[in-house]
Amino acid sequence: MALETIRFDIQDFIKTPEQQAGVLEAALEDGDPDLIATIIADIREAQRRNGIGPDEPKETGNRR
Repeated sequence: MALETIRFDIQDFIKTPEQQAGVLEAALEDGDPDLIATIIADIREAQRRNGIGPDEPKETGNRR
């Protein structure tokens, strides 16, 4: 019987700052530098996708 797999993208599951902090905390507890770097990249991508990353302008509400 073949193993059935599904696509998993962590950025779909770390949308809030609390979720992002949770996965980063877990990575820091693990202590693996490669894992920490990967999680930080995943958090940046999740923030970019949600329009809250450092590369995205923030809405100020003062548009004219």
